[in-house]
Amino acid sequence: MDTNPEESWRAALETLPEEMRRCFLLRFGQGFEEEEIAFLLKIPVAKVLAYLRQAWERLPRDGSPPMARGGPRGIS
Repeated sequence: MDTNPEESWRAALETLPEEMRRCFLLRFGQGFEEEEIAFLLKIPVAKVLAYLRQAWERLPRDGSPPMARGGPRGIS
């Protein structure tokens, strides 16, 4: 049974904690910079970077995400 990569990503995103998911979508879905996300969510930049790294590690590696390519700083 084939699964749609976009559906797989959507399901995986739903498993992330809310604030982590918001950081990830703002960065890779909307193209905001880490500093902008920190300002918008009123959290430290270090926390944004940690959330992005953790989210990137938790999400599937097979297939392309339905958003901008590239991972958080230092992750490819």
